[in-house]
Amino acid sequence: MSYVRLNHEGNIGLIAGGAGLGMATMDTVYFYGGIPANFLDLGGMATPEKTAAALNIVLKTPGVEGVFINAFGGINNCREMAKAIVRVVEEINPHQVIAVKMRGHSQDEGWALLEAKNIPVVKHGTTEEGIILLLEKMREKGVKTDGHPDR
Repeated sequence: MSYVRLNHEGNIGLIAGGAGLGMATMDTVYFYGGIPANFLDLGGMATPEKTAAALNIVLKTPGVEGVFINAFGGINNCREMAKAIVRVVEEINPHQVIAVKMRGHSQDEGWALLEAKNIPVVKHGTTEEGIILLLEKMREKGVKTDGHPDR
């Protein structure tokens, strides 16, 4: 994993399955007025342990109020990543909003696991739709999502 703490004003934690996907996700967050708190590239071979560790790191990042997980299951197994996400949610019951865009290997099983825990999932949409969903869910909880002073 590659983790970089970004803006200390940021309140959106990001986990991506690849550096390019992570950078595109950060750009999308900025475009919609959010500020990423971190960059975390989960990379390939995302075991349940690695996925759980990544989510725990991001949830412990100061100021994070929402987490967006953007994963493509080519090498990674969506079911195994979803199991890890569910396990972390069950263990620590985080106050943060979590939304997941996950596609690829064993996606249907992964989606079902996440949906059973009421974790919002973007199945056939885009990263843009996922960020919009996360921001909407954060606003529903009363979290300020527009961190740009010029907006």
